[in-house]
Amino acid sequence: MKTILYPTCHDDLVYIMRDSRDSDKTLTVIGGETTFKKKSSEDSNKNWVSLRDFPDEIRLFPDDLTMIVPAGLSVDKVEKYLARHGFFLPIDIAGDSDRVTIGGLAATNARCLRTARYGTLRNYILGMDIVNSRGEKMRVGGMTIKNVAGYDIAQFLIGSWGEMALITHLIFKLIPFPKTIETLQIKFDTDLSAIQAMQSISDRLIIPSRFEWICAPSSLLLIEIDNSPEDTAMCQSICEEKGGSSKLVRNFEEQQSIWRTRRSLLRKILQKEQEAVLLTLQVTADAKEFLSAMKRERDISEKFYLFGHCNEKIWHIILPRKQAIPKRIARLADLGHIREEVGIGYTHSRVTENSESKCKVDIQNRIKNAFDPYCLFQSR
Repeated sequence: MKTILYPTCHDDLVYIMRDSRDSDKTLTVIGGETTFKKKSSEDSNKNWVSLRDFPDEIRLFPDDLTMIVPAGLSVDKVEKYLARHGFFLPIDIAGDSDRVTIGGLAATNARCLRTARYGTLRNYILGMDIVNSRGEKMRVGGMTIKNVAGYDIAQFLIGSWGEMALITHLIFKLIPFPKTIETLQIKFDTDLSAIQAMQSISDRLIIPSRFEWICAPSSLLLIEIDNSPEDTAMCQSICEEKGGSSKLVRNFEEQQSIWRTRRSLLRKILQKEQEAVLLTLQVTADAKEFLSAMKRERDISEKFYLFGHCNEKIWHIILPRKQAIPKRIARLADLGHIREEVGIGYTHSRVTENSESKCKVDIQNRIKNAFDPYCLFQSR
């Protein structure tokens, strides 16, 4: 029988941790429950903790361009709050932003769609409030960039998958909301035309804030550009030269609707295709070589769902059912490497011992024991 606990204050957390230790159970933090699986939830030796009912007040410090955010808040709520106050935190995810929590992003160091232009989430986290396995509350990092005496523990905890401590609040630095945001929606008759347009945009050294290619079922480019109408016009011209039919969107609500549709794409495909497998192709070559490979393996996009993050040269291929990787897809690995996604979103996979040296694994285990001597926190 699953046990999900919803603390409302720090005292509740202390009690949960003490009770878990006494009953010899582990604790796993649930963010937006995007990776919550029934099979694992029925583990009788595990307690699940959600910060859904934790105090959700955002504290904004506009003069310092900083804010303190409860870890249990959804990304969507944080984005809307900042937009109302004229500030911007350049995070964006491929999943459902109304479910994924800001604490979950930090704990998994999840990649965002704006990474190429603005950097990763790690660049904007100044500090955090945490509770360790002893139930002790502490702040690591602080409200300014130069705030660390000793080791930068906050940066270390980013990407630790909740196995070191429980994050209750995050401190972010902010940037002003862009003066202009323009979104291009371009449809192409063929995938090759879309890839040619990608290459031409890259050749002009234009770095959109978001740059997505979707081939499910038709070929579509989504391009978002901040504070540069000239770059928008250039991208639109390039895409139309390559045979694309473009639509320029300046209305903020309509832009949000487009990106919400993009976020829900993966979930809808996987609901349609039972037992589908999500593969990730990390391309180290440029779009020209990718274009050549797609010409050789022309039927890939006709038989499989294909989409990608153009700025980062990351492409996803969805196989409609569990099966071996087809040879024609495997041949694309010449451009980089193919791996099965560790999860739809952020499900942790214990691959460390298979991919790291014994010395490195030993050091990581010692760090884990220093943070969590009771071995209370487990990521899954």
